[in-house]
Amino acid sequence: MSFTPARTLPLTLALVALASCPLSSTLLAAPAAEPKPAPAGKRAAQPKPAPSTDDLIRAMPKAGDEYKPLADGTPGPPIACDHLRARIINGELTDQQWTDLLTAPRLLKYRKQQIPGTPLVVELHNPAWLGAAVAIRATPRLDKPVTLHAGRTWAGNEPSTWRSLAQRAPAGDSLPSSNIVGTVPKGEKKVVFDIEIRTGLKTAETPTVMSHFEEHELFGSTASASSTYWNDARVVRKQAVTMYIEPVTGPTLTAAENMSPRSFLQTTMTGQPQPGGGTTNLLVMWWKPAKDDADLGLGLKVDLLRDGHVIETAMMPANNYRASTDDAMVVRNGITFASLPTPFDPMMANAAEVARYELVFRGDETAAATAWDAKRWWSGTLRRPLTDCIAPDWRFQSEKAAAVRSGKQ
Repeated sequence: MSFTPARTLPLTLALVALASCPLSSTLLAAPAAEPKPAPAGKRAAQPKPAPSTDDLIRAMPKAGDEYKPLADGTPGPPIACDHLRARIINGELTDQQWTDLLTAPRLLKYRKQQIPGTPLVVELHNPAWLGAAVAIRATPRLDKPVTLHAGRTWAGNEPSTWRSLAQRAPAGDSLPSSNIVGTVPKGEKKVVFDIEIRTGLKTAETPTVMSHFEEHELFGSTASASSTYWNDARVVRKQAVTMYIEPVTGPTLTAAENMSPRSFLQTTMTGQPQPGGGTTNLLVMWWKPAKDDADLGLGLKVDLLRDGHVIETAMMPANNYRASTDDAMVVRNGITFASLPTPFDPMMANAAEVARYELVFRGDETAAATAWDAKRWWSGTLRRPLTDCIAPDWRFQSEKAAAVRSGKQ
């Protein structure tokens, strides 16, 4: 049995949202209409000054929350994140401002409660206020530490340029963003991480409302795209960041065999185009938890069966999802099975061959633990004929029983 890592989705799916930062609209307002002359004897209103760097830093939320909409459901003003990003890249932050900005809640995702002596799993978050062409690494001060890496010091403004750069990326740019980073010694309540930030950019423009929404919606307000990899990139900051944990003696998650009847999971497998031509298989998932399952972590082991025998197993951790529409969660990185043929399109068209395969989705506690705020983990099992998952047009096969309720077919 082999274990297959998740595979990156296409650029059009992966860049869905380097998006919003939920700051008050009073922090960065759009330019007002042409002002009217002040009445005689009254002083004309003065333009609102740009926010200070300290104000921007104080407004930055914890890791992941910059992507959340405002209370009324509208996106937060992403220009606020770009203002801070420009000041970071242009070297305008003081040592104290860096200390205020780089905190564990803004950079790291992890379970606060930890059993001493067990592996520590951490996710390094790539915050919106760093944006494109900026990468960050975190190395814990533990025995046999594992370094985490998020973001890229390079970027391409066109898909073809992006793919060309990606093919030349060195191995170091493929370090995991989430992994077991070491083991916390018994009695220890904190872990220190050495943080390093680098960029391939020399400068960044200070954004305006119009420049952001017309030109820099995905890549941020950069002066130019970068093709510089980590080793040759400019060091922006090195700093130690402390992460605090709460030692506990018992499990931090409770098993739950069934989902709520109002929760459902959809799966689809299709052909993923390859740079050299042809296609490989790609399995993606869409999970919409009911309110009753808001505290449920969905981490999976996915078995691929042929003629009833397991030929490959892959992991789908609970933090491998991004928010989609209607409170649903879509996987960021799909699964590619090495045991299926390449190119994959001919097999998709061969109904008799497809009918020999089955997918089994098993809840896994370790994979579910990366749902950082979850209190329960799904421990059930789903069986799905591959026939019900094949979708050449990328659409989910809900009309073919791909929607699963309560953990049952």
